[in-house]
Amino acid sequence: MFYEIQMAIGHHRSDGEPLPLDRIEAAKNLGLLRLKQILPGGRVIDGNGWHTSADGRCRLEPCSLLTACTTKVSKSHRAKLLRVARMIATELEQECVLVTIQRVDGTMHWVKPDASTRERGEQAA
Repeated sequence: MFYEIQMAIGHHRSDGEPLPLDRIEAAKNLGLLRLKQILPGGRVIDGNGWHTSADGRCRLEPCSLLTACTTKVSKSHRAKLLRVARMIATELEQECVLVTIQRVDGTMHWVKPDASTRERGEQAA
C-alpha cells in the first residue's frame, strides 16, 4: 500500500481571467519547493482541467497537476500540504486549489539501475 498525492493548480483567477505565466511558474515552483521537503519526488503534468463556475457553468482552463507517491502521510504532512495549497490559492487569487491524498492498494518500487549495467555503459562510451 502507498499514497498518491495530487495538487491541481488552475491557470486562471477565480473571476476567469488568465494569470500571467510568470505567476503560474512561481506558484508551481513554490509547490515543488514545499513538496520536496516532505516527499521524495514526483511529477508535474500540464494539461486542462475544469470546474463549475459561480453561475453554474462548466469552465475549462489550463492547469498544472503536481503529483507524488509516498509510503506514508502523517498528520504533519497533511497540514503542510494544505498550508502550501492555501498559499498557492491566495497567490493566484483562486477560490481553491484541489488536494487529493489517495491510498493505493498495491506496491511502489524505486527501481535503480543495475551497477554492472551502468559500468558496461560507461566503458562503452
